[in-house]
Amino acid sequence: METMQELKSVKAENRKLIEDNNLLFSDCNDLFKENAGLKNIATMFERVVRVLGEDKVFMAVRQDEERERLEAERKRAEQIPKERSVRKNLERAKENVAAREAGKLKKKSKSRDMER
Repeated sequence: METMQELKSVKAENRKLIEDNNLLFSDCNDLFKENAGLKNIATMFERVVRVLGEDKVFMAVRQDEERERLEAERKRAEQIPKERSVRKNLERAKENVAAREAGKLKKKSKSRDMER
């Protein structure tokens, strides 16, 4: 009886190990595919460096990095005024509601003289 329980637990452990092993093989295959893609990119980069020259390629990379940095700064700078303007609009809206409730805000009458 005891050996049957041990056999069942060993079989269950074996199934678990087989599942884990299959997952590892799958991950390994994915990594091989990704590695092949990265090798292709590296080969293309080396070819570009050989054709254009190392100085031009690295200068272009530095310029693109600077462009990305400036773009990120510009986006950050745009976000700050938007947040402020939203706050200002909210404050103005609260003031308008309070003014209407207090009867301070009067509607402008249309001038009929201008229509003629």
